[in-house]
Amino acid sequence: MARKTKTITINKGRDTGKKFLITEMPVIQADSWAQKALFAAAKGGLITEIAEGAGMVDMPTLMRSIGSIDTQVGSELLDGLLDCVQTIPSGGEPRELLIDSDIEEASTLWVLRQEALKIHIDFLPQGEPQNLSQQGSPQN
Repeated sequence: MARKTKTITINKGRDTGKKFLITEMPVIQADSWAQKALFAAAKGGLITEIAEGAGMVDMPTLMRSIGSIDTQVGSELLDGLLDCVQTIPSGGEPRELLIDSDIEEASTLWVLRQEALKIHIDFLPQGEPQNLSQQGSPQN
């Protein structure tokens, strides 16, 4: 099965009208990203234990408290979300994102990071926070 994709069009600021393609990370890359985030949260005291089966499913809860994570690790995690993003030049094919030349507004970076995270966790019911320290495997 193909990885999920989503096209985003920016609708404000200097990046208005620019289009970006967000593609879901391969499973091992997504899992590594999620594990790094969970371990950083645990080290920062945000969570006290990492439950069996924890991963991308726990990201909504974690991202609400990102201030507890070490700044360098947090920056690496945020930048890792941009690895999912390609730019779509006017009338062109998607290509690698060149942040310094393709993006002019900081708010665009946040939109792209949010959308990159969403594409990985869109299977979660809206408004249901996950319990990072819950024991046991996820229910099917």
